[in-house]
Amino acid sequence: MPSFTRTYVHQYGSWWSFSRSQWRAFVERIIASGHHNYVGFDLPTERELSRRPRQMVSWDGDGRFISTRCCDQVVAPVDWEYADWQRQLEELNTGEALL
Repeated sequence: MPSFTRTYVHQYGSWWSFSRSQWRAFVERIIASGHHNYVGFDLPTERELSRRPRQMVSWDGDGRFISTRCCDQVVAPVDWEYADWQRQLEELNTGEALL
């Protein structure tokens, strides 16, 4: 699986864009916050996009998206738990994408 360079976050119909290092820093902050229930985390407004990126296509009609570019990761962390954030950090550290 190729390493990704950009992460797109899809949540409640909005999109955010992060470089790999920006996403890693965000994930680390979430984990370091010590919360076991990550409901209510705020994505940074300065990373929010005005529209869905063109390369994002619906995967299954159920609100899941994939990118047509292999170097993009698409995540929807609204229902993630601690283990999901930990797994994402491990994958960031090993270069694997969370699909």
